[in-house]
Amino acid sequence: MFPWNSQFPFQQSKMPDYLKKMNPNEVENYVSQVMSQVFGNDLASSFPFPKQQEKQEEETASPEKRKKPVHEIFETNEHVFVKFDVDPETAKQMKIEHSSHRLFLQNYPEEGKSEYINLPSLVKRKGSKAVYREKVLELTLLKNEDNTLTEIGIIYSE
Repeated sequence: MFPWNSQFPFQQSKMPDYLKKMNPNEVENYVSQVMSQVFGNDLASSFPFPKQQEKQEEETASPEKRKKPVHEIFETNEHVFVKFDVDPETAKQMKIEHSSHRLFLQNYPEEGKSEYINLPSLVKRKGSKAVYREKVLELTLLKNEDNTLTEIGIIYSE
């Protein structure tokens, strides 16, 4: 059997002291600095994820102060449901469209802006409905079962 413990490079006993004392924020700052030197400031600010502090602030902020509107998506065997909070004035101004894989919301989260939501499954063109009740907009979309299979032949090479 292979002696995994002896080959693993990050065992606590062999780890240098400076790695034990390292702060995750320092690592993130270092990576951001290197990314900005390599790719420039525009790409480095969004690579690979938003900064942890910004992420935590957005999660704890009230719904009015969040950058992106919060929506809830869930699916059953036959439907995809999308729910989100909308005030009555915005609901009256909204225009909702969808493709087979994406939902487009115009004049949302406010007038003149638009938002799109990727759907977890393919949906049919017809049979969708939107119901607004108690400041919640619920969209129901019929799932489109994609039963077309294509066989891929295997080429054997020696």
